[in-house]
Amino acid sequence: MAVPTAHLTHIRNQLEKCRNKLAQGSLTRDDLQTIIDALDEAERHVQDILYIQAASTALESPVLGMSLYANGRRIPLPSNRTELPYQSVIEAMRDGWHIISFPNTALVMDDSITYGLGCEFILEK
Repeated sequence: MAVPTAHLTHIRNQLEKCRNKLAQGSLTRDDLQTIIDALDEAERHVQDILYIQAASTALESPVLGMSLYANGRRIPLPSNRTELPYQSVIEAMRDGWHIISFPNTALVMDDSITYGLGCEFILEK
């Protein structure tokens, strides 16, 4: 599993601080331990999953509902659609989410039939 971008950014920042401290002659054992701790945290990270129910299979279509699981735990989300963190799948993608499953279009071939919550996209970080 890839290390999330946020973890990589944090580790990169810690390394830059250590490089600067090394140049100044003030690098300590604790500074290096901070990087080791950040690497350990990145290894413990559990895949984040975002389920998005959209109005259609289009990435720009409005979100009808969503469920979020971060680091192995369900994250409560607002019940009001306008308060959800993303209003479309493309917004979630712009925030670093990657689609791992598109809606099954065989289930939406007949416009006269409704399908509950809509077209489900599954994304991960």
